[in-house]
Amino acid sequence: MIRLFHTSEKSDNKIFQYMLGMQPSDGWMLIDEESQEVTAFLDARYYQKVESKKLKVKSEEYVLQNVLVDKKFTELLSDHIAWDAHIVIENHLPYIVRDKLSGWSIQTYGSDIFVFDEDQRATAIRIQKSPKEIESVQKAIQINHTLWQSIQELGDHIVGMTELEVRGMLIQQAMSLGASGEAFDTIVASGVHSAIPHHRSSQTVIQPGALLIDMWRVVDGYCSDMTRCLWVWENTETSIQKQEREEYEKILNIVQDAHDAALALSEVGRGFVDLDTAARAVIQEWWYGEYFTHSLWHGVGLDVHEAPSVGSRSTGTIQQGMVYTIEPGIYLPGKYGVRRENIVIVE
Repeated sequence: MIRLFHTSEKSDNKIFQYMLGMQPSDGWMLIDEESQEVTAFLDARYYQKVESKKLKVKSEEYVLQNVLVDKKFTELLSDHIAWDAHIVIENHLPYIVRDKLSGWSIQTYGSDIFVFDEDQRATAIRIQKSPKEIESVQKAIQINHTLWQSIQELGDHIVGMTELEVRGMLIQQAMSLGASGEAFDTIVASGVHSAIPHHRSSQTVIQPGALLIDMWRVVDGYCSDMTRCLWVWENTETSIQKQEREEYEKILNIVQDAHDAALALSEVGRGFVDLDTAARAVIQEWWYGEYFTHSLWHGVGLDVHEAPSVGSRSTGTIQQGMVYTIEPGIYLPGKYGVRRENIVIVE
């Protein structure tokens, strides 16, 4: 089985980082699973960065050949595959590129040698993490915990800052702690914005009330993902504000209980759907089921959202070495939202 991969600035395919230890902004790669040979087609910017060597990926050993892209890719492809080859095209390849390759294949070989990747092995190979990968994720997690501590230490001084000011502060501090960047834009959502799961931080001034912060950091190419919520309040509050805060704290506890129910089932061999069912049961018991509007968890690694993505209809079981989030939430439109998110590492 030969698999073809492509990466570009528009489609950042992390299988290159996984196999080569570096992430080009453009390039192709062939992986022959039978001969365990990896052929990387890179231009002069990256050619010297990847030397011919043996790659150890999990328990499998691959031999790398680095090919300088000095002519059309289809000509290079012809030089490295047999006339009767069958090449699996992975999911990152744009349809228009796949169609062009298929057309070239029919013209050159008289038939279409390309097959679409139905089992998504390119993604599946990354599900179980090595100790080294887990170490990088743990470093990123620790940075998030430090950042959240700094938010707590701000206390009511955060009132009057904008969402973007807080985001900028977190980015600067994360870089000083060793992060290389954000996996996605950090979410700082105040007030009614916290009811929007993927709110984009804005110039909105933070006022006393709900605050949700979703932080994702990158260390050594590996991501972390953590969400925390709090009620920002000053020493004086009206009876209505007190009532709102107490309702918020009640929902915060419900979400925490849902999180803990799923966490208790995070063990090797447990069905994916069991975790989702357990968390939703807690939220439904309090009649907030319709306000939990997204999946419970997703894998984390070189991408902040990667396989497996788990919801109420998911199949499969937890395996040793998996790294994933647990993130139940309750979102009340026009009021606020609460989410509790941590990363689970299955040992």
